[in-house]
Amino acid sequence: MRGVGDRNTQEQRQQDPKTKKKIIPREKPSQCPKLYGLPKIRKADIPLRPIVSSVGSPTQALARFLSQQLQPYAKEVSSYVT
Repeated sequence: MRGVGDRNTQEQRQQDPKTKKKIIPREKPSQCPKLYGLPKIRKADIPLRPIVSSVGSPTQALARFLSQQLQPYAKEVSSYVT
């Protein structure tokens, strides 16, 4: 099993041009993340649950990359959210 902190694995990823292309924001039109709220209808006074949508934002590619890299480790934990 490779570790998250494995130095050789980190160095290989940092040198890989495909990885850099995935995580470095490109010069293309991007949008500011949007904040909106979903009502908690079963609570008193109906408070809002804040949601941040980063679709189209400069960090979307980085978030997708990190999600893919961490997915194998999440399955090793007894409880996780997919």
